[in-house]
Amino acid sequence: MAHVRSQPAFQTFKHERNVLAKNMPGVPLSSLNDLLPKEGSLMHWCLVQIVRDWEFNVVYLQYYFPSLAPITKMVLVAYLGKYSPNGIGIQGLRLLFDPEYAQDELDSVTESFDDDDDVVKAALEDRNDRITTLDLSFQIDDSNLSLATFARFIAPKASISSDSWQLALPSSRAFPFLSALSLSHPTTVSPTKLWSSLISVLKSQPTLVALSLANWPIPPDMFYSSPHAQAQIYPSQPAISTLQTLSKTAFCLKWIDFSYCGWIDDRVIASAEWSSPGWSSLKTIVLREIDITVCERIREVILTARQGVQEDIIIVT
Repeated sequence: MAHVRSQPAFQTFKHERNVLAKNMPGVPLSSLNDLLPKEGSLMHWCLVQIVRDWEFNVVYLQYYFPSLAPITKMVLVAYLGKYSPNGIGIQGLRLLFDPEYAQDELDSVTESFDDDDDVVKAALEDRNDRITTLDLSFQIDDSNLSLATFARFIAPKASISSDSWQLALPSSRAFPFLSALSLSHPTTVSPTKLWSSLISVLKSQPTLVALSLANWPIPPDMFYSSPHAQAQIYPSQPAISTLQTLSKTAFCLKWIDFSYCGWIDDRVIASAEWSSPGWSSLKTIVLREIDITVCERIREVILTARQGVQEDIIIVT
């Protein structure tokens, strides 16, 4: 492990991977932070080594990953964002969290796992009920795992009733109890597709209470006042604001992160819905690297929009 730590390429990669996130709070999941191995420990460096060669290990260890404990899976995903060049990828996502896909991969070697068959089946039948946190920071990438692909993965599956007059209703979600999700620092060439996919994700996960959108691009329905004037961003008048749609879709949020989003100001925040069924319960907004005067104006706008409701709003800078 000391040899791994001393490699110049590893040190350069680690610095570049985390240069934007070095001042960020530790993901919107304090519960997961408590579970992360201590940096420098044997478990820490074992996980680092696994995710550094993730593409190889997804094939080499594919029969073992499905049986990992849910807590270990959540920690592994977080490590993929910090130490893997490309992140989890769709194959890794399916292997860790899609029981049907993992079962197909295991069918060909079931005979060699007779002693552990019950353990494997129990893990596959868990249906991710204990997955409460996913940290996909630095992992949303058009060429590796696009947000649209992730949205399709977690979408509710339709249940077709034998009664033809009944409509197909959503019966299950990939992560039925997911409460914290980090999508920070995405890489995309299509902000419009990214934002529309986010709405799809939020519709599939109504239980979310914490969401990180740090370093997200400007929403498609906002524009600069003039290329020759001082750069200011305003909500577009002809269409419903993306932020308004976001606030009405993710109405259970209590914590949201807009760090490094230079387009955020009080006028943009004012376009969100701050009364029921919008962000009436939102308590904390993280705005790191946003001007302090802008943060103060944002807080005033929110309190005004809530029409005298005494519940305070916390701005983290």
